[in-house]
Amino acid sequence: MSCRVSRAALVIKRIELINFMSHNRTVIEPSAGLTVLVGPNNCGKSAIVTALQILCNNDNSTYVLRHGAKECRVIVETDDGHVIQWSRKKTGGARYVIDGQEFDRLRNDSGVWDELKKTLRLPRVECDKNQFDVHFGEQRNPVFLLNDKGKGAAQFFASNSDAIRLVEMQDVHKTKVRDSRREQTQLLAQQDMIESAMRAFQPVEDVSNELKACEKTYSSLKEEQVKCDRLEELLKSIEIERATLSKLSATETALSRLPENPALEDVLPLDRLIQKLEEQHYTIKKCSSTVNAMASLQAPPTLGPVDSLQRLCVSIAKQRETIDRCSAATQALETLAAPPNLGDPSALAKLLFNIERQSLVAEKLSRTAAAYRQLGQPPEDSDQKQIANLESLLVSMEDGIASCEQARQLMAKTEKGLAAIEAEIKEWVVDNPTCPTCGNDVDAEVILSGGGHAHG
Repeated sequence: MSCRVSRAALVIKRIELINFMSHNRTVIEPSAGLTVLVGPNNCGKSAIVTALQILCNNDNSTYVLRHGAKECRVIVETDDGHVIQWSRKKTGGARYVIDGQEFDRLRNDSGVWDELKKTLRLPRVECDKNQFDVHFGEQRNPVFLLNDKGKGAAQFFASNSDAIRLVEMQDVHKTKVRDSRREQTQLLAQQDMIESAMRAFQPVEDVSNELKACEKTYSSLKEEQVKCDRLEELLKSIEIERATLSKLSATETALSRLPENPALEDVLPLDRLIQKLEEQHYTIKKCSSTVNAMASLQAPPTLGPVDSLQRLCVSIAKQRETIDRCSAATQALETLAAPPNLGDPSALAKLLFNIERQSLVAEKLSRTAAAYRQLGQPPEDSDQKQIANLESLLVSMEDGIASCEQARQLMAKTEKGLAAIEAEIKEWVVDNPTCPTCGNDVDAEVILSGGGHAHG
């Protein structure tokens, strides 16, 4: 008869289930003390215990492979650095990998069990022909040895070399049971005391119920008071309406004695007349405001003959417009860069025509300026305001004369440019006597005269 029990304590540091029953991949890291798994039914708590039992003893595992998976695995790491892996494929048996060493022939290889007991240290206890699992308690089975008869338990304790410790454990268990029963008795006594105290406080509950009923009654009375206040307000409003009704009745009685209203004629002409009167009133008011504003003005000065001055002003205005146009043309001519392309003489003809026109305008401006110089002094006038106007007009005339002088200078500059262009045209005609387009002879005089075609 032999009996072996592992004495060294084992701490599992990590448990990993892969495709094991309902677990796709679950990792559990137990705490240093007590670890409790809590959850609803059929969530996989018992599967974890089953996985550890199969890992320890390689029990029947044909049902543990997850549906649709090809292989399931149970991996356990201990606190002393060992890693034990159990796996099973859909076809074939189970195999172990212990600290990197693989064991796949479990029936013929007894070394796997020795290695497993040495690293995992959770074997079943062998006693004669029986095996006792002291490490796992299944959910539907009683605690270890409690379902056996006294003879079997005595045989186990008698054959076990550690029976003394087991007896000590039994004594400790009995002591805990005795203390628990004593504590239960005390708790029952405390429960009786509390129940008697609760019975003593039962009238307080009745008073509380009556107080709640009174509070409800008070709430209903407050609501009725609010309704009464509203009714009083309504009664006051009814009294006011009655007084108003009496007053209106007296008014109606007084009005009933009056004769009927006379028949009225069409009031549309009267409305139109009223509208016209309002418009006239507005016009009179506006005219009065204008008269009041003009009353503070001084009388206009007496003017002498202004016909000649008026004609002079009109002429100056026209000359100023002409000068502005000349200045604009001059600015446009100054912006010219290289001479135009002689391939198309129509643009050059237009330019010559414009130059001739500007020459005529400049000559006209020169004559006008000469005529302005021959003008005498303006007639004397006693009105200082008119004299100031004439002085400003003379200043404008002088500005116009200066502009004419500038235009004359610009015209001279333009004539020089025109002469240079004519020389270039004649040189080009000498170099190109034949038209490259039609093959006829080219005449410089026709180009300079502004003709439509440049051929002789």
